Amino acid sequence: MESIYKTVTNLMIDEPDDLYHSKSKDNLSSHALLDFRKGPIIYRQKKLGIIPAFDSAAFSLGRACHTMILEGPDVFDDRYAVGGPINPATEKPYGVLTNKYKEWAKEQAKPVVSFGDLATIKNMFAGFLQNAEAANLVSDGRAEGVIRVMVGGFQCQIRVDWLNIYHGIVDLKTTRSLDTFIEDAIEFGYIFQLAFYHEIIFQLTGLMLPVYMVAVEKKAPFRCGVYKIDPREILQATNELRESMARLRLSIETDIWPTGFEKIRQPKLM
Repeated sequence: MESIYKTVTNLMIDEPDDLYHSKSKDNLSSHALLDFRKGPIIYRQKKLGIIPAFDSAAFSLGRACHTMILEGPDVFDDRYAVGGPINPATEKPYGVLTNKYKEWAKEQAKPVVSFGDLATIKNMFAGFLQNAEAANLVSDGRAEGVIRVMVGGFQCQIRVDWLNIYHGIVDLKTTRSLDTFIEDAIEFGYIFQLAFYHEIIFQLTGLMLPVYMVAVEKKAPFRCGVYKIDPREILQATNELRESMARLRLSIETDIWPTGFEKIRQPKLM
């Protein structure tokens, strides 16, 4: 078992975020395939740059939280510039929307995390550690590894939050509340992202690994929950992804990109 474990984790590449995302033009990702499922025209216009890439403050906070939880405080301190300039009149940090803070951020050679965001990240880390099941899932394995392989006629790429041959695939999510997390997971199509990860690893290794989501709240009480995904749901989502890949190949071959709203709809509004 140990030899298989080493083989799987050794297939993962260490790669910076910006380099990974720059290769999305030549590699199909789960997010790109989800865009196609929403509407082929969305996928196409994002590829052409007509729909610009979106990177909100919430995404930045999520990436920083991933680093703290999955790679540890030392890696976090090395990767991020924390803090900001102090207002001498108030002896408090300048707000993140002030020119002083923006000028300071531009001078840093690293992504920046404000004092306020740092407090949130530390609280989320503490909440994560309070869940023994969550901490156990990432007690051994490899974080943020990149895997590329040919699937369904496409060169595909994934960045796995955590991979362990015993526990399987672990995907860390930040959430507004655990009370609404499952509803959000359905809305955002998390099952298809997880199925994409599972399929990539299966095609490369022949292993059908367990799949987990670990969700941490972004506000008090910063609870952490662990969710094991039913293998039957992974299989169903995988079959749908394969069908989506077939439709994507057809769109590429014909250069036809439907909106998904070509037919008249009759919605239920009451």
